[in-house]
Amino acid sequence: MNNNIKVKGLVLQAGEKNLRDNVPIRFNDWAVIGGPKKDTADITKTSLIKFSVLTHNHGVGGKATIRACPVGTISPLKLDRLEDNPKAVIEVWQSIFNELLPAMIDVDPITAVELFEAHLTGSAAKEFQQIVYQVSEDLFNKHIEVEFNMRICRFNAPEKTNAELDADQRSKLPADQRIKAVELRRWLDKNEQRKTARTGVLGIREYKYSFPPPAIPAPPSRPSKGKFLHWSVSGINALNANAWLRQHNHGWEFGEKYLNMVFKEVQELTFKTF
Repeated sequence: MNNNIKVKGLVLQAGEKNLRDNVPIRFNDWAVIGGPKKDTADITKTSLIKFSVLTHNHGVGGKATIRACPVGTISPLKLDRLEDNPKAVIEVWQSIFNELLPAMIDVDPITAVELFEAHLTGSAAKEFQQIVYQVSEDLFNKHIEVEFNMRICRFNAPEKTNAELDADQRSKLPADQRIKAVELRRWLDKNEQRKTARTGVLGIREYKYSFPPPAIPAPPSRPSKGKFLHWSVSGINALNANAWLRQHNHGWEFGEKYLNMVFKEVQELTFKTF
């Protein structure tokens, strides 16, 4: 009996190894001592993701015979996993920050997260999905709910009047009113700066906002196994975290924090056993 269990265990282990070793995309293991360089490695077309980019930012040409070609392509590696895969993950982030983002218009930190997600396949896509769900929950509970929903959204007209006073007048307010006025003034100035900067710029959507702003709703809940989030009743599917943050007019205010939190979680998983 015990021998049968042992034999079955060995068969199952062999099956798991076979699944691991025969994944169609296994190219993130190329970076071994003495291995071929990426430029000369035999990488299949299905292992790459292609982006159109503006060539004047990083010197990637569309055709070798047309040096002044304004648009070219870059083909970074896809990632088949994040955990314990530092070299490939670092290269993707470098590609995003040094080549892809400078070649785009109207970018924000959420775009960087979306570009990173576009490089993922296989296990990496699942690993990253878990990260963004966790990060969006933490971002909402620790920052958005506290700093925006319970503060900015609850300021009233008299507090806005105090915020619009000049610095000398604000300094004469009672302490509690002065603290609120300074906080709200910073928020108003930030939104006015965004509004002014985007007005009249070709290809950029104008920015408008109202006071007080509507609260940012909770992020999409993590889907449960075998569940459709009651789709038959509600008729809606869960958004991903990027869409959730983008759809609100003030989601951009937390974009940089969102990127930093995602980057940190990816980094910890990538260097998990190092």
